[in-house]
Amino acid sequence: MLFQKNQPFNNSMISPFIFVFFFIQYFSISALAVPKYITLQTRIYKPDTTPLQAPSVTFQITTLDSVGTCVLYVENYSGISMTASGGSTVLNLGLGVQIYTSVGANYTDVFNNQTASFACQGGGTYTPAVNDRRKIVLQFNDGTAAGWQTAQ
Repeated sequence: MLFQKNQPFNNSMISPFIFVFFFIQYFSISALAVPKYITLQTRIYKPDTTPLQAPSVTFQITTLDSVGTCVLYVENYSGISMTASGGSTVLNLGLGVQIYTSVGANYTDVFNNQTASFACQGGGTYTPAVNDRRKIVLQFNDGTAAGWQTAQ
């Protein structure tokens, strides 16, 4: 009978396996994560077609049900400087000041169609269907006499 001599344990073979294991674990967890906010990029033009460039603009984001009758979430962003911006700004929905929320603290919760129902700001409830979408309304006030304006 022939016996082979035992080979010593080689640590260099384990390193690639550990790396692959942690790589898979990290990205599988990341893939299941839900974002805490949504980025909205907008450009606003005045009626004379020039870009809005004001020193302090207040934005209000309202999220409604798919029909537009139930307010699910309202958030404000105050003091946004649009000076020399060319009318452009970026807002991270979910990071502003909550004015009203029908659900928990996360902005993205209002998009969960598996939630049994949502309380509407004006009263009543909204029960989402599996494929329901939401409407997002952007309003802004640049401090002029025009007051609150709805972006279109």
